[in-house]
Amino acid sequence: MSNPTCSFCTKRMLSSDRDRHLEMCEPCSAELGVMPLPPPRRPPVPCRCCKGQQFIRAIPREVTKRAAPMTVTFMYRGPTERMLSPLTTPIDVGLGLGLLEVYVCKQCGLVEWFCIDPEHIAIGPSYMTEELDYEATSSGPYR
Repeated sequence: MSNPTCSFCTKRMLSSDRDRHLEMCEPCSAELGVMPLPPPRRPPVPCRCCKGQQFIRAIPREVTKRAAPMTVTFMYRGPTERMLSPLTTPIDVGLGLGLLEVYVCKQCGLVEWFCIDPEHIAIGPSYMTEELDYEATSSGPYR
């Protein structure tokens, strides 16, 4: 039994289980920002808007010079004098933190966003993130 070929480039054979699952070779999946879906984060409850129970789950992608899964924030490539140039950016979409996923209700179209790995999000002004703890500041039950 021969291995199928990549659905994108149609040249490379899909030799690994990962490649066959994605129906795409490793170089093409890296270029297009395609990855195996991690376990879902949304609880299996009806849509909060229409009570629908069918959803489309997706990992949105950033598209610049290359594609990458969308994340909450990014690591920086490292300090350099060229960082101040308007022609370069220290952000690399491949160094994202806090992988995002969306769920779209097939009945009403409501979109819900979830973060797959919130524990990996860097916190601080340079990442444009901050931690909020409403439990610690509340003086009683939410009203």
